[in-house]
Amino acid sequence: MAIRTINIPDAPIRWIDLQNPSAEEREQIATQYDLDLYALSDSVEPNHLPKFEEHTNMNFFIVRVRINPSKKTVNIQQISSKIAVFYNDEVLITIHRGEMPLIDDVIVKFINTGSLKTTTGILVKMLHKVLLSYEEPLMKLSDEINQFEADILLKDIPPHSLQRLFYLKNRANLSRKLLILTDDVLDSLLVKKNERSSLRDIRDLHTKLIVLYDQVLEEISSLQSIYISVSAQKTNEVMKTLTIFSMFFLPLTFIVGIYGMNFKYMPELYYQWSYPICLLVMFLICIGLYIWFKRKKWL
Repeated sequence: MAIRTINIPDAPIRWIDLQNPSAEEREQIATQYDLDLYALSDSVEPNHLPKFEEHTNMNFFIVRVRINPSKKTVNIQQISSKIAVFYNDEVLITIHRGEMPLIDDVIVKFINTGSLKTTTGILVKMLHKVLLSYEEPLMKLSDEINQFEADILLKDIPPHSLQRLFYLKNRANLSRKLLILTDDVLDSLLVKKNERSSLRDIRDLHTKLIVLYDQVLEEISSLQSIYISVSAQKTNEVMKTLTIFSMFFLPLTFIVGIYGMNFKYMPELYYQWSYPICLLVMFLICIGLYIWFKRKKWL
C-alpha cells in the first residue's frame, strides 16, 4: 500500500497516486475530495472493464493496461492490469492494485521536464502509453500465428494444437474487447485546444490496433480451418494406407480360408505341387494388385 503526491512544477494541479490502497486510505481520499463511493468501489474491483463516468465535481474512468501473461490465458485479469482515474481541472487521482511503470514513465519524461501543465494533458500521455501496451503482445501473437502455420504446413502437427489455437484466439479476443471498450473513454475525454492533435493521434492508434487485432482473429480462424483440413488429410492418408494393405491380404486370406476348411475330398491337398503352386498364385496376385494400384496412382 502506498500513497504518493506527485509535484507538477509551475502548475496548480495535485496528482495523487494510490497503489493498492486500504479501505481506510480509500475512505480518507473519498472524504477529502468528495469522490463518488460507487465509482471508488469500482476502482478497486480487479475485473472491472473500461468505462467513463461524468460526476458532479469529478470525472471518472477505468482503463486496462495490457500485460504479458502466460500463454494459457483465460480471463481479463490475467491479460491486463487496471487503472482507475478521478480528475478535474485541479486534481488527478490514479488508483491501481500493482506497480504501474507507465505512470513512472509519464512522471520522468513529461512531469519532471515541465512539459505538462494540465490534468487532461497528463491523461492524454497516460492513455497513449496504455494503448502502446497492446502493440508488443500483438506482434507476439502475429509471430506465434506464423510459427503455428509453419508447424502445421511444413512439419508434423504438434500435440495440443487445438488447445494452443484456443489460447491464441482467447488472448486476441480479450485484447480486442478491452480496446473496443476503451473507445468510450477516448470519446468522452475533453481536452484543451492545444492537446487535440495528441488526442487525435491516440484515436488513430486505437483504430489501428483494433484493425490489427481483427486481422489476427481472422488469421486464427483461417488456421483453425487449415488445421482441420490437414488433420483430415493425414487421417485419409492413414486410412488409404490401411486399405491398400487390406486389399493385398484380402484375396490371400480368401485362398487360405478355402484350403483351411478341412474337407476330406479336396484333390489339391494330395497333389505333389499343391503347396508351391498355391504360394506362386498368392505371389502373382500380390504382383497384379501392386501393378493395378500403380496404374491407378494409388501408390
